[in-house]
Order: sequence, then C-alpha cells, then structure tokens
Amino acid sequence: MSLLMPAIAATGGFFAADYIPTAIGMSASPLTRIGIKAGVAFGGGMLVSKFMGSKSGMFFSVGAGLNVINDVLRTYVFGGTAVTGLGAFAPRSQLRASRGMGARGMGAMSPYSSIRSPYAS
Repeated sequence: MSLLMPAIAATGGFFAADYIPTAIGMSASPLTRIGIKAGVAFGGGMLVSKFMGSKSGMFFSVGAGLNVINDVLRTYVFGGTAVTGLGAFAPRSQLRASRGMGARGMGAMSPYSSIRSPYAS
C-alpha cells in the first residue's frame, strides 16, 4: 500500500466526521454532534474496511477520531474560542482611523513601512 491511500482515507474520515452530523441535522447540541462524529469514526471505519481493506478503514477511523478530539478540545477545553488566527487583526477601517493620531497606523511599526502597496489608499 502506498502512502497515498492512507492519506486519502484519513482525510476522508476527517471530512466525513465534519459533514455527516450537519447533513443529517444533528449538529445543534455539542454532545450530540460529538457522539455522531464518534459513530462516524467507528461505523465509517468498518464500512471503509469492508470495501477498501482493513488498513484504509483504520486510517479512516484515525482521521475521524482526530476530528472528534479536535471538536472536544474546541468545545470543552478551550471554551468554544477560535483556535485559528481569523479575526486576530483590526479591520482596515479602524486602522485608517488611527492614522490621524501621529502614527501611521500599524504600518509605522513595520520595518517595511516605506514600501507602498498598490492596494493601499
């Protein structure tokens, strides 16, 4: 078995565990969503191993299990806060408002502040 098939099976398990609770409409409650994801990890792994071999089924279960662990950590350990960097910076409109205070916004702190972007206004 090449390295490609386990990677495809694990990726499929990760995405299937995210998609199936939403597709059947059971993603409202966190506990129900996590239970359905665990069921996808177990049942989906058995189904994949039936048709594609036992190793592919195991990797499908590993991928779906990683999604379950990720969801448990985001929901119960980190308290639902976003782990990603999305929204980490102020909107552009707020940066423009800070330019009149003597500094040139956030760009004044950058060593590349003299480089102008073609998208800057």
